[in-house]
Amino acid sequence: MNYKNKKGFTLIELLVVIAIIGILASITISNLSNARKSARDVVIKSAIQEGAKIAEVLFDDNGSYDLICADPRFTSGGVIEDSISDNGGFFACGDAIGGYCLSSTLNMGGSVCVDRYRELKYGFICDATGDDIDCD
Repeated sequence: MNYKNKKGFTLIELLVVIAIIGILASITISNLSNARKSARDVVIKSAIQEGAKIAEVLFDDNGSYDLICADPRFTSGGVIEDSISDNGGFFACGDAIGGYCLSSTLNMGGSVCVDRYRELKYGFICDATGDDIDCD
């Protein structure tokens, strides 16, 4: 065989290069997908924290946590509800005289919750006990 006049690539070499490019592309796409989910979770967490601030302002105005979830910002079409649902979360709001609770599912798994103690808790959901609602 005359190797001096060889020009171009063999079919095997081309297939190996294409396979390597395909593997690298699939790794990059999966990493981008996780980055998007993580970014959406940041928006959900931010909306839950903003909701806690709104709830405390409503408490200062009304002297009670009762009817916080009826505020238009927390209902369908409201800023908090829409921000969470637009980013893949499922929003839950609970209120009672003794407290409130805002929670949502996260895209990367699990959930996030905040209650009258204003501490963001992971892996908890709203739980009602008598006149009190907390993240449990």
